[in-house]
Amino acid sequence: MSDNAHAEERPHVPVLPDEVISGLAVKPGGTYIDSTFGRGGHFSQIAKRLTDGRILGIDRDREAIEYAKRHFPGGNTRVVHGRFSQIAELAAENGISCADGILLDAGVSSPQFDDSSRGFTFRTSGTLDMRMDTADSLTAKEIVNTYSKERLVAIFRDYGEERFAVRIADAIIRRRERAELETTEELSELIKAAYPAKFRRDKHPAKKVFMAIRYEVNSEVQELTKFLETAPGLLKKGGRLAVISFNSIEDRLVKTSYSRLADGCVCPKNRPCVCGFVQKYRTVGKVITAGRDELLQNPRSAPAKLRILERIAD
Repeated sequence: MSDNAHAEERPHVPVLPDEVISGLAVKPGGTYIDSTFGRGGHFSQIAKRLTDGRILGIDRDREAIEYAKRHFPGGNTRVVHGRFSQIAELAAENGISCADGILLDAGVSSPQFDDSSRGFTFRTSGTLDMRMDTADSLTAKEIVNTYSKERLVAIFRDYGEERFAVRIADAIIRRRERAELETTEELSELIKAAYPAKFRRDKHPAKKVFMAIRYEVNSEVQELTKFLETAPGLLKKGGRLAVISFNSIEDRLVKTSYSRLADGCVCPKNRPCVCGFVQKYRTVGKVITAGRDELLQNPRSAPAKLRILERIAD
């Protein structure tokens, strides 16, 4: 049985499930959008609380869409193929003009990590792919074997916040002059060898670089930026946007976007506002992270951060 088949059999455990339901304030008759369906973990939690409400799921991974067809055949649930940056268009195509709640889980789904053939993890050997939509053309293999040193350094620094970006890029360039990098294992070992020994203790040296390459393959920063510009405008008054991020880059984008929407006045605090800012949104509570019990049951929830935004005016 393939890795993907095994992943299909495993029940998907969503991160921060209770906190998401509470944060969205799910109503039985509400309209909801799960912008990253994955394997339906959060989607099913919302769906089972609906009576005459409805939920639309979105995912760019075609395997996720096939899974949805088998497990969520219709009724008040629907899952469509697309990018979460296209949320406005996809919502309109499916008869949704506004929503009571929108969720985005920015992480890679567990089945994507667990299937070594997808190439998302450095922990097992697989092809250098990392495409969330396998119909896309750009792969991790193309990036590591064709990008210039300067471009590789920029990706590792900007998307991975990797301090040894130059050393790693140099090692990749030297290696591919002999032979192309073909597998995740080859790339992982190359990064490890390029890393100063004293900095290998806490985390695997390949973690940040793999994330950076994945971001480049899937345009994840651009996708998240566009989503954050679009999704709040789809909320009804009283509607909420919940975003789960898994690293500082994602969380910084979410935090900055929420802050701009909730408190975008640029006037001095001790003077009347003359910039014309009208507050339509507010942040709900503080950033939410996994508790001790969830961390024991689902270690992948450790880096997750949940932030909630509410629309308070039309």
